Amino acid sequence: MLIHSLVLASRSPEEQHSFYSAKLGFEAREGPEDHNAVNAGATKLKFQKSGSEQYYHFAFLIPEGRIEACMDYVEEKGIRLLPLDGSKIIEFDPGRSIYFFDPDGNIAEFIERPVVKGGQGPFSIDEVIRVNEISYPVEEPLRINKELRSKFGIQPGQGAFFREDFCWCGDYQGVFLLTRPGRNWLPTQKPAVPNSFEIEFETAKGIFKESL
Repeated sequence: MLIHSLVLASRSPEEQHSFYSAKLGFEAREGPEDHNAVNAGATKLKFQKSGSEQYYHFAFLIPEGRIEACMDYVEEKGIRLLPLDGSKIIEFDPGRSIYFFDPDGNIAEFIERPVVKGGQGPFSIDEVIRVNEISYPVEEPLRINKELRSKFGIQPGQGAFFREDFCWCGDYQGVFLLTRPGRNWLPTQKPAVPNSFEIEFETAKGIFKESL
């Protein structure tokens, strides 16, 4: 699954845009329709004004072997990382991640997966491939997982797993994180809350634009 665009609700879209463009270095998009949007690799990431109180967890995909350099890059920008058991780099099977809060309180992440091998030297934000994960808290993760896979042709990749309280719906390129509201987002004690977003994504079945 490839995430082409993602529109997230924001209390302060201008502050979010400045954080991701001026601070982290993502390319700012221009034009009326692209106001408060950045290029996160191949994904258009946009922040849209909303008065509702909601937050997200999402991840940026980077090449394999680049998480240490990415960690240095993020910390040099003055962004505090969120450790787990004292470790700033959190390992999965497979993949390694670092996490941080953005100005809206979203739990953002850089994650390396075995998609493409990275180079060496200092990290560049241009190495970000695309948005890789988006949170989707729902009361019945197993049922929604089944519906998404059937409707959109999402094929579970290696490492996918399905539980009553959490489903990893996607593959190494792109994932819906289906979790029950109230379950804490790793590595924080911040519980998942229902949120709404607009997404355009691609599977083998086609390209879809949905409001979820």
